[in-house]
Amino acid sequence: MKGIFLVCLAIGLPLLVASEECNAREFFEFKYKFNKEYDNAFEEHLRCEIFTKKFNEITKRSKLLAAGQNPYEETIYEFSDLTREEFKKQYTGLVRSNETTELFEVRSQLPDSLLKTLPDNWKPMSEELDLRIPEIHIKDQNPCGSCYIFAATGVFEYYLYQKLRSYQDLSEQMSVDCMRKDTCEGGMPHEVFNYFLRKGADYTSVYPYRAREQRCHYLDTNNPKNGVSKSFAKQWHAAPSDEKYLMYLLENVGWVAISISATPIEHYKTGIIPASYCHGEVNHAVILVGYGTDQKTGTPYWIVRNSWGPEWGENGYFRMERGADACEITNDWENGRVFIK
Repeated sequence: MKGIFLVCLAIGLPLLVASEECNAREFFEFKYKFNKEYDNAFEEHLRCEIFTKKFNEITKRSKLLAAGQNPYEETIYEFSDLTREEFKKQYTGLVRSNETTELFEVRSQLPDSLLKTLPDNWKPMSEELDLRIPEIHIKDQNPCGSCYIFAATGVFEYYLYQKLRSYQDLSEQMSVDCMRKDTCEGGMPHEVFNYFLRKGADYTSVYPYRAREQRCHYLDTNNPKNGVSKSFAKQWHAAPSDEKYLMYLLENVGWVAISISATPIEHYKTGIIPASYCHGEVNHAVILVGYGTDQKTGTPYWIVRNSWGPEWGENGYFRMERGADACEITNDWENGRVFIK
């Protein structure tokens, strides 16, 4: 018996009972790749069952992809051992408050040129627009429901870059710690925009991200070594949703923070997510950065920036069908305009 035990350890088999509910071998590889540890055997088996269910779903859809019946590819990520509710709580974070509607009515003051109804025959100047900037690197919110903070911060980083022509890495942790309580439990981008209007933003170098709420140690942004002062944030805008307007904003203004249904994109790897595959509860804030049309299929798509790290999706980005309200994209949207003295 001792010899058998040593052989099992030597070939690296996990100490789990394989079954239809628990693919022990694949789960062992998952744990090794993402350096996973669990508190006890019960939790480990539970996580294996959750992982196996998702692994089987992805495998089934991968076969459809190979047969040309599935339009985008999926894969396993570090959160593939979480339940749907755990994933939504830890890796999304868009939560509307009772004040959202009132704030939209008060703050929704787009310039006249953007409030005018676009003529029915309006067309973008180009069929392709890609506003991705490599210097503004993809970030990872980790297990904290702070997507709305990352979306708002990313939008401001973009407008700062447009003004200064250099990347200012702003601190999401400052908003997590100092904006209010329970920030990892979710919120809306406009909260962060308004906070920047009042306080400015520290640099990540002086206030690094921890993915959890801590005691606030905000550093005075009037000192340029600490961050960018509140004078940089002139105003933010929100308006009714329309996909044509989103194209117009991208072309004439820039990045836009949007709200989507994130559950269908959990395991996205590459391709264009069709509207028929992506719908449901709006629970995640991301950034719209461009649009285009697939050369092979003719499918129009959006280019979207996520906050699950550069290893997720297409180097941190994903594409979804344009013109069909994919992932509930027309639900609402917000963007920040940056002014630097």
